[in-house]
Amino acid sequence: MTVLSAREQELLALVAAGLANRAIARQLHYSESTVKNALTRILNKLGAESRTAAAAYWWRQNPDTCPECGAAPRRRDQPNLDRSGGNRLRP
Repeated sequence: MTVLSAREQELLALVAAGLANRAIARQLHYSESTVKNALTRILNKLGAESRTAAAAYWWRQNPDTCPECGAAPRRRDQPNLDRSGGNRLRP
């Protein structure tokens, strides 16, 4: 099993959430080049050829977790309340 640092795991979660390098840099208070270098290290550690492959690795390791907030996502069959208070299923 590949060991990523806590910061690398955080960066990988943001990649899995679909954020671009610039957005990740802003969120982590890094320069964009630091994000690129860190992502290269992560890809090397994972043996991944692309950020998509790295994101897929993250999702395999965290299937029930939202990468941006750490919360478990709502299942599609769970009700979602709209603003009027009505109960309807998520599309």
